[in-house]
Amino acid sequence: MQNIAFENNLSETAFVVRRQDGSFDLRWFTPVSEVDFCGHATIATAHVLLSELQSPSPLVFHTKIGLLKVTNNTQECDQKDDIGYTMCAPAFPMEEMQLTPDLQSTFNGLPSAAWHARKNVFLMFPTADAVANFNRTLMLSKHCRRNPVSMTE
Repeated sequence: MQNIAFENNLSETAFVVRRQDGSFDLRWFTPVSEVDFCGHATIATAHVLLSELQSPSPLVFHTKIGLLKVTNNTQECDQKDDIGYTMCAPAFPMEEMQLTPDLQSTFNGLPSAAWHARKNVFLMFPTADAVANFNRTLMLSKHCRRNPVSMTE
C-alpha cells in the first residue's frame, strides 16, 4: 500500500476492503507514511462506495482511530444535484499543554494557549487576522514536522 501511495504522490491515498459483515477496513497513506486519520479521503471513499458502487448507507469503517460512520444525506439537500454526507468520528480528549519556548518562537509569540490530542497540537491565537496573516513557512520547524498543528482564534 505504501508503494502505491508513493507512486500516486497525493496528499493521502485511501485503501478500503469490504468485511464479511458489510462494513469496511479503511487505511490512509501519504507518499511517505501511513496516517491514523484523513477526513477528506474518508468522505471521498464513501462517495465512491455510495454513489458509484451503490453500497447501502450508512457505511461503517474500521480504522486505527476506531469506527467511523458515514451517512448519505443527499435526499435532504436543497438542490437536485447536491450530495451531502455526515461523518461520525471518535472524539479525543484534549489536554492543555505548556507553550514551550520552541512553540513561542516558531509562532512569533502569538499563541495564547495550546492543547494536544493524540499527535495533534492546537494553538489559540488572539484574533482571526493573526491566524490568516501568519507566515506558514515558519511552521517548517522540527516541532511542526513531528506534530500536525492547527491554529484558531
